[in-house]
Amino acid sequence: MTSMRVEVDQSGKMEVLRVDTALALSNGITASILIPAAVKREVYRQLKYRGVKHNMIVARMFAAGLFLLLRDYLGSITTVIIDVEYEGWDAIIRGLLLARIRKVSPCIHKDQIGFGYVGKKSPAHKVALEVFRKKHAPGKKINAQGLLSLC
Repeated sequence: MTSMRVEVDQSGKMEVLRVDTALALSNGITASILIPAAVKREVYRQLKYRGVKHNMIVARMFAAGLFLLLRDYLGSITTVIIDVEYEGWDAIIRGLLLARIRKVSPCIHKDQIGFGYVGKKSPAHKVALEVFRKKHAPGKKINAQGLLSLC
């Protein structure tokens, strides 16, 4: 199997409920998703109603978004480097993400998912920013039901 390392970046913070969030991966393949602000507000509202705390809501939505971005490429990706967006939450986000991934691809090991500074020169950063600024159409637009089902 060919080794494929991808980088993932976010544009538009998940916790800022008035702006859309774009997630993108790049390196040999390029993919992006867009989570509209209205979708984030609805999911946030429902999770808050269920008693989930703010930081955990953000972590759950971010991990769900990452899964939706990566899902179609799990067979070809060997390493994922996710830009550090939520300092100190890496282990929780990795755990939430792995729980979703292992339902469809049980062979993925936790060491295959890492966190680091992707940087502005990364193609993933460029794609996420272009989708966020509406200069490029997202690969997928996520709805509230799709995101909530993974939170």
